Amino acid sequence: SRRGGRGGAGRRRDRGGRGTDAIGPAKAGTLLMSISMWCYLATYVLLLVFVGLSLMGGKIGPGAYKVAGLVGLINWFVGLVGLALCAGGPAREGARGMCITAACVAALHLVLLLLFAAQGGGLFGSLAFGAGDDDKYEIDSKGRIVRVGGTFELSVCSTTEPLLDALIPGLVYSKSGPGGSSEVVLPLAVAVAEVARLALFLLAARAVAAALRDDGAADQAQSAMVLALGALGALVVGVGLIAVIVKETSMNPGETVGKLFAGTLMLAHTCVFVMPALAVNEVRAAAAWRGR
Repeated sequence: SRRGGRGGAGRRRDRGGRGTDAIGPAKAGTLLMSISMWCYLATYVLLLVFVGLSLMGGKIGPGAYKVAGLVGLINWFVGLVGLALCAGGPAREGARGMCITAACVAALHLVLLLLFAAQGGGLFGSLAFGAGDDDKYEIDSKGRIVRVGGTFELSVCSTTEPLLDALIPGLVYSKSGPGGSSEVVLPLAVAVAEVARLALFLLAARAVAAALRDDGAADQAQSAMVLALGALGALVVGVGLIAVIVKETSMNPGETVGKLFAGTLMLAHTCVFVMPALAVNEVRAAAAWRGR
């Protein structure tokens, strides 16, 4: 329990051979990790609002998606710094190694994301987020859609995880994938790296909470990770099954049904990130209490 404390007077030490000084980096790191998760959730809320406005007939300009992209970049950078600080915190329960591993994966995801954005977001970024206004697409000699031109696209920095819902059906029904492998592999790699980052982020939060001897916060972080991954997997499978049914039965749901489905899907994705944000905030509270 958080208020159980540790017995004995004087300088307390953890298994890693460091004293209460180790709580300081963990306190600052978990604060940044919590800010990162709230930014993550805010990004999805913004995207959900944009989808809702679109359903009501509103027109969402590319600038709105750039705001979500900016919030996303804050999320990625702040979370990475938070993990690095937590790596300097208590070493019990494998917290230090888990934080270092999560930071490495987060750094890899950030590199892939910036590379994806530098290429203009690609065809999938254009379709999903209205990205790549400076891009033009043409059909090459092999009948593939290829991008011509394009600049750094901030909007795709918001999140790429929902692209998994669209990419998997595309890979099933297309021999070369939309736009060829170059248009599919990088978005898929970024989306998978984002999910891996989320999982390790929550595992790192669990390890930090365990190192701080707060079993409640540790259990909450682990439960959030399991539920989030389960929900995201269910969404991918669900969308895949719906795509197969629509394709095989030659159904034509219509534009209105398609928009409602997109809105429902975005709402589901948004709900997935509520518990992780609350769980990491609980770890932050545990570190703040220990660091008093």
